[in-house]
Amino acid sequence: MFRKYKRSRLRTLKMSTFNLTQTLGLLDEYDSDIGFDMNLGEEDEYSPLDMCRLDENNNDTNPVTIHVYDSTDTMPDIESGVSVTLQVNEIQNSSDPSAVGDQSQDMNNMSSDKAHTPTSRGRSRVRQKESWQKEVRKRKRQSGQEYVNTKGDIICAKRVKLIKDCRGKCRYKCAHLFNNAEIEEINKTFWKFTDDEKFGFYGQTTEKLEHSVKKQDSRRKTTYKYYFLKGSEKIQVCKEFYLGVLQISDSRVRRFYEKSAEGTQYRDMRGRFNKVRTEFDSLQYVRDHINSFARVPSHYCRSSTSKEYLESGLSVKMMYEMYVEKCHEDGKSPVKLSMYRHIFNTDFNISFQKPKKDRCDMCEEIKMANLDKATSESIHKYQMHEDDRCKTKMERDSDRASENLVICFDLENVISLPKADIKNFFYRRKLNTFNLTAHCSKSKTAYNAIWCEAVAGRGANEISSALVAILKAVKADHPDVKSYTLWSDSCVSQNRNSVMTFALKRFMIDNNVDEIIQKYSCPGHSAIQEVDNIHSQIEKVLRAREVFSPVSLVRVMKNVRRKAPFKVIQLQRHHFTDYQKAGLGMKFHQVPFTKVKCLRYFRNDQLQIDYKISFADSHYKQAMILGRPVTRSGGSFLALPVPRPLSKHPVLSMEKRKDLSSMQKYMCEIDRRYYEAMKILI
Repeated sequence: MFRKYKRSRLRTLKMSTFNLTQTLGLLDEYDSDIGFDMNLGEEDEYSPLDMCRLDENNNDTNPVTIHVYDSTDTMPDIESGVSVTLQVNEIQNSSDPSAVGDQSQDMNNMSSDKAHTPTSRGRSRVRQKESWQKEVRKRKRQSGQEYVNTKGDIICAKRVKLIKDCRGKCRYKCAHLFNNAEIEEINKTFWKFTDDEKFGFYGQTTEKLEHSVKKQDSRRKTTYKYYFLKGSEKIQVCKEFYLGVLQISDSRVRRFYEKSAEGTQYRDMRGRFNKVRTEFDSLQYVRDHINSFARVPSHYCRSSTSKEYLESGLSVKMMYEMYVEKCHEDGKSPVKLSMYRHIFNTDFNISFQKPKKDRCDMCEEIKMANLDKATSESIHKYQMHEDDRCKTKMERDSDRASENLVICFDLENVISLPKADIKNFFYRRKLNTFNLTAHCSKSKTAYNAIWCEAVAGRGANEISSALVAILKAVKADHPDVKSYTLWSDSCVSQNRNSVMTFALKRFMIDNNVDEIIQKYSCPGHSAIQEVDNIHSQIEKVLRAREVFSPVSLVRVMKNVRRKAPFKVIQLQRHHFTDYQKAGLGMKFHQVPFTKVKCLRYFRNDQLQIDYKISFADSHYKQAMILGRPVTRSGGSFLALPVPRPLSKHPVLSMEKRKDLSSMQKYMCEIDRRYYEAMKILI
């Protein structure tokens, strides 16, 4: 019978618990005969630290070999093809003294071109029992090594320590019977045994006899004889020599005889409670059922992971209920939920949450394409993309490490209001609300500019106006800072365009800022994780709250983070400026906005823009945006014109206004007043 207690040693078998019969059943899939390189009796049992491993030779005529080895020895590498020797210490109550000691056998060189397919890595919460302090302490105690007990005391290693002089006064002259090398070998051999094997050693090297009473009032009923083996000879030694060589107390020998029944060998039964062994077919049926659920591998821009994802609406309990139904349909007996959950957690690396980052189009295209059929142009394009990603990451890390004021910003996903668990709300059109979030590296402060679709849209003018409102708030908090570094994604329609450039230049002139450097992330690979974290915090709070209007949203967002609260700016129509119309006379076409990675503006050079196509460029390129003639005399722009407020504002459809009006009866007074003030309700 084989017992499994260390799962990590059995990865190649893809199973959690097994006995010899189940092992033989597993070998059917390898299409080869079975052979054993040692004799195992039907009643032979090994300790919990004995392991089993299968090797498969690359020659079809060779059988699969089962090797049994002690876990304290070095585990052989199946694929290395080197010759190894493993020891199995099998000690029984036998009259043959040679049964006590080391039994070793040489294994043939094993080389395999066809390695076993390993199981997928389990989730990170899988317990690693072999690394527990308790288990490490137990293994050291069993092997006689130095360890620290639960009280913090250092227990010294078990070395030979003879107290009695066995050369002169000893009755048996033990010191003359064994030399120092033989004594050390006996000690090392004994402490290689497991606890069960140590009990077998006591049974072979000690005897318990009835004491011949010489005095009538003597309380001594039994006496013990002690022996050591020297070759095939059994030599009697004194008690002090026996205990000193093994470095044990006599209570171990007494306890062995107290707990041993007559004619049988005592075995330590601690931790050997009877488990109900689940058949391997039932375990494989569970794995097949989990594999039947469609999932996709996760994709993160800056790391590689094997985690897979299922639909967010699923759970282990729901999957188990489907499994039970399938078992009833197929006439099988289902395993318990605990076993199903155990297999899900240990054999699979699956989660129910969806990946937080969008996939990069370029990376996914290369991954899905056959590289053998890929053109040299596509491969070169992908290599350029990877180079850009690495250089962008280095540039972002450099800015994080610097003491400059760095602001990263991004527009959050649309927030639809009202938001509440009311059945009527699921069938109604809602008011779209926008949130431009920025993070300041100097004070670690989050800024949020909020407006709804009844105030303005989310085009280049609106995003630029919201960013200028945030920059004014940052300027008020840090009035002495004259240079800003901005990070955003590479969206051309919102962040990387002439409208944003014009707005930032006007901000510098109006607010006495000397320099602004604008940098962009690599497409598909975000470099503004600080803003992503803020959005995640907001979404987490909104999932548990009911929000009916932008006014309620402002109140909720101010309480998202109590230690460092967000600064929320509620934008009105007068905050939005028509930068696009004001910059129509400028020559912004001199700047390749679709290709730039970095833009630099100076307050003293209003009509000059410095730009880089790559972060690897050592120098900026310059572009003059001197305007076209605007007068009949041929006069041109010598300075940036002053933009006017945005005159056009969106109008909500009648259907949406009706739906919002139908939901006002569920709102509180302050929310209804907001909708009435915005003239949304009818």
